[in-house]
Amino acid sequence: MRDLYAVDRGNPELEPETTDTYELGWRQDFSSAGLAFEAVLFHIDADDFIERPLTGGLVQNFEAYQFPGRGGHPCEPLIGSLRLDRGHTWTDSENQSSGADIETLQNRPEHKFALRADYEFAGGWRVGGPGSTSPTATPCRARRRPRAQELGDYNVLDLDVSFEFGGNARVYARIENALDELYEESFGFPQAGRHARAGAEVRL
Repeated sequence: MRDLYAVDRGNPELEPETTDTYELGWRQDFSSAGLAFEAVLFHIDADDFIERPLTGGLVQNFEAYQFPGRGGHPCEPLIGSLRLDRGHTWTDSENQSSGADIETLQNRPEHKFALRADYEFAGGWRVGGPGSTSPTATPCRARRRPRAQELGDYNVLDLDVSFEFGGNARVYARIENALDELYEESFGFPQAGRHARAGAEVRL
């Protein structure tokens, strides 16, 4: 609805976006080592992809985007009260639209690494790192010339603490970008530094 009717970006003449998605997954459990490994190959063909142009303005349809890639995810069950999850995703995204002046797509990192650690205390307390990620070779397009430019690698660490009670309620506090990393996901748009938030959830 925002893409169709928002005052700052809406385009009521948009065509529906269609995608063909192919995935092949594999999981192997190593019971003796207490370890499991998951891997997936994926390929996405998107027609009339809906996206805002790099120069801003109204949202538009882009004729053909392609997203082939693969991901790996070794995960360990609880080691006492500690759980570790790690992962890596590689994506080779391309703009295959006829007449496109550049194939590289912005905001699609070629490599992305993730690590999550959680420790559960007795009584419902949990402390964790919701993710330490390191996207690399993030491609973007310089605004004045049709060429690709790579942004530098970056590492972002988030930390949180939560307490569950009553079986269906949780309160939490979270520090995002705890290391106050200076980074950009898109050319010319620096991301927020260290900041904190808190909240509560109730499951009915």
